[in-house]
Amino acid sequence: MINTLHRCSWLIFIALLVACGTAPTASTSHRTQTLLPPSLTPLPTLAAPPSPFPLPTMPNLPISTVQPTRTPLPVSLPKFPLDGYVVLFKKDNDLYFQNGNKLPVKLAHIEGRTYPPYFVILSDDNQKVVFYQDDGNIYSINADGTKEQVVIPSNWSDSLSSGTFMGALDFIPKTHLLFFEAVLCKEKSSVSSCSTIIFIADADTGRIRKLADLGLALQNYDPGIQNNIRFSPNGRMMAAGTTEGINIFTLEGEIIRQNVLPFTPSKSVTPFPSLFWLPDSSGLIAALPTQLHPDPFYIDGNAPAYAIWRYKIGDNSMVQIPFDPPVAGAFEVSPDGNWIVYGGISSAETELYLGNLSDGITKVFGDDLMRNYQWSSDSKHFIHGNVVVISFDKPPVFGGGSTQWIDSNHFIYLDTPDNNPLIQQGRVLVAEIRQDKVYYYETGLTYLSIIVIAPRQ
Repeated sequence: MINTLHRCSWLIFIALLVACGTAPTASTSHRTQTLLPPSLTPLPTLAAPPSPFPLPTMPNLPISTVQPTRTPLPVSLPKFPLDGYVVLFKKDNDLYFQNGNKLPVKLAHIEGRTYPPYFVILSDDNQKVVFYQDDGNIYSINADGTKEQVVIPSNWSDSLSSGTFMGALDFIPKTHLLFFEAVLCKEKSSVSSCSTIIFIADADTGRIRKLADLGLALQNYDPGIQNNIRFSPNGRMMAAGTTEGINIFTLEGEIIRQNVLPFTPSKSVTPFPSLFWLPDSSGLIAALPTQLHPDPFYIDGNAPAYAIWRYKIGDNSMVQIPFDPPVAGAFEVSPDGNWIVYGGISSAETELYLGNLSDGITKVFGDDLMRNYQWSSDSKHFIHGNVVVISFDKPPVFGGGSTQWIDSNHFIYLDTPDNNPLIQQGRVLVAEIRQDKVYYYETGLTYLSIIVIAPRQ
């Protein structure tokens, strides 16, 4: 089973060597029971949903796609300047935090265990680090090495039903609060739905509380990387999509909007919607799996195909955005909410489409079989697999293995020898996009452990 939906994250797994169904029609405005805190008083209700706001016009994409070529890089490259960045790295089973060019601070001794994937994460303000230890506990510690504590104990699920396991774990934006999923799957089938409860753990105090019991909201084959549970960019709300619709909660567990965009899911392996917050936390781009599309990557030969909607919380309005061909399989919405990239893969198709989320106009801009889609934080650049689109008006460039964004114009580039494709033998570089050209920097890192590189806040 291949799950094509990915949560965007800056957690980078590279290694280092440091010298230091039926959906509402487009003309329908759906009203729901509302419970709003004073800070979210709705705007006056409109008689009909507003038209989407004007968005940039489509770029002049090449008529035929151009495959990127790999250019050998010099053995000697300039060192990547760490001023303005923070780094988390492991060396000799010790965890270190480095702020710019200052000396690294040793945070903890950690054993060789590197699973699960939330092994090391960093808060948005670079002040709090969370890591997993082989004693089963999850710890938090300040970036200066003070106040280490157990934030989620190994017995966290003792009061829950037997068989409950932890799904995703991450920081809620702009906070020191962690959310994590408690998942219980009663069936072993890879396509069975699982009961899901969302908890919040305070990385400063260690206090854990339940946020919401979502019922059947995840799938057991990969509950940690689905897109139907999302926290708003301002860190104040959670949107959760189930097989019936979308609910929006405050962090105190109160429902702001209930059963938004009710739908009947198609009989695909992915019955849950995918959600993408607008950058100002005013609403969502919602993808509802109401159709099927031929796709050989799926066991039954069909991928979920999605109806795309723009929803605004303030006036509870929604507008459907039509796409031809339909959005199916893997896709990703840009952080600014203006664009969507999706693959048209079937037995005869390998196109990648860029779709305008204002009018639904699409254009082919590339070929893709990798299904690993990542927008840069400024919505100007795009990665699919090991290909980097530095401009949708220009040919793409080769991005190396394990390509991952660091910030809006820097990404990780794994440079492996031509005669040795093993990623463990490669050197880790930082690539910088500058005036539609790419420049490379040495980091002194190799693919042996975990590192997080993030802009300094």
